[in-house]
Amino acid sequence: MSDELISQALLAWEHFISGTGFGEPARAAAEKRGWLDRDGRPTEDGRRLIEALIAQKEQRSVFRNLI
Repeated sequence: MSDELISQALLAWEHFISGTGFGEPARAAAEKRGWLDRDGRPTEDGRRLIEALIAQKEQRSVFRNLI
C-alpha cells in the first residue's frame, strides 16, 4: 500500500473514531496520535494500525467501508 493510501486510510479512521472533520482537523489529530509525521506521511505506528485494520476487514463489517 502506498504512503498516500495509508495516509488517507489513517485520516478516514481518525474521522471515524473521533468525529473530527476531514482535512486539517483529522490530520492534526492523527499527527498528535503519532500516526502521521509533520509532512503527512505515515509513521511506523500508523502503518501497523492500518495493517491491523486490514487484517480485521474480513471479520468485522465496521472496517469494510473504511479501508
